[in-house]
Amino acid sequence: MSRMQIAASIVLVLGGAVVPDAQTVRQVWVRVADSTGAPVAGIAADEFKVIEDGVTCRTLKAEPIEWPTTLTVLVDNGGKSSDYLLNLRNGLRGLFQQLPSDIEASLLTLAPQARWVVRPTKDAQLLAKGVGLITPDPGSGKFFDGLLEAADRAVRDKGNFFPVFVVAVSTLGTTNPPLDSQYERLQKELMGRAATVHFVLLEVPSRSTAEVTGTFQARIGNQVANMTGGRYENINAATRLDTLLPEIGTRVAQSAAKQKLEYRLTYEAPKGATDPRTIGVDVAMAGVTIDVSADGHLP
Repeated sequence: MSRMQIAASIVLVLGGAVVPDAQTVRQVWVRVADSTGAPVAGIAADEFKVIEDGVTCRTLKAEPIEWPTTLTVLVDNGGKSSDYLLNLRNGLRGLFQQLPSDIEASLLTLAPQARWVVRPTKDAQLLAKGVGLITPDPGSGKFFDGLLEAADRAVRDKGNFFPVFVVAVSTLGTTNPPLDSQYERLQKELMGRAATVHFVLLEVPSRSTAEVTGTFQARIGNQVANMTGGRYENINAATRLDTLLPEIGTRVAQSAAKQKLEYRLTYEAPKGATDPRTIGVDVAMAGVTIDVSADGHLP
């Protein structure tokens, strides 16, 4: 959602998205980057022009926002995980190697329930050591329970940050689908926290007709990834974990760089305006690129 021009501008199409109540004052988030991709600091409020549904608005404030990104990785160590454990470990090591040193990351296993392997840390050596501590468990991976618990923790933490969740599970398992109220809670928490979910589903042959064959995992994983702007991958070969997880790590690093410095613009909405359909932003600078979001989330 960006383009270059002499007076850079971009339009955020909101459609049916949830926006602030129809009031005189609203907010929108903007990232401005120079020709090298580096964020531009020190832009004053009067250098921004917000255009809501074609009407130019007065920008009241431009707050520089520097929020960190946090990463929570949840992996399925249940069922037949011994068959793909080597590939999972290789992929996780590659994922963590792609992260810049300022991202706090953690690692949890999901069988027989969500358990910490490495609590939140910026220590790359500790994360690498934790990958080697993942061991198979005969129980089933509880991916939904684990993701919901992780989202709950992000909501309880009142700090300012952008949470990212990477979930890597197999199609085996006996977890029952969540209650509608639980899924609604997860959706609300992910969207309210401007979170991103990347979801990897590995196809593993079932051993009996009693086992879940991935329909539930695929449905939930696809939905939460699409809803949060994350990546969803359904793979058939365990060897793909070796390269796919590092690819996701690279994307997390790129997103963190984008979200490192943004501006939260406060502006006056047009008189009598209802919920906006589009919000455009211009900045009086040459050769820059603009990203606009409703909450600072740039996955």
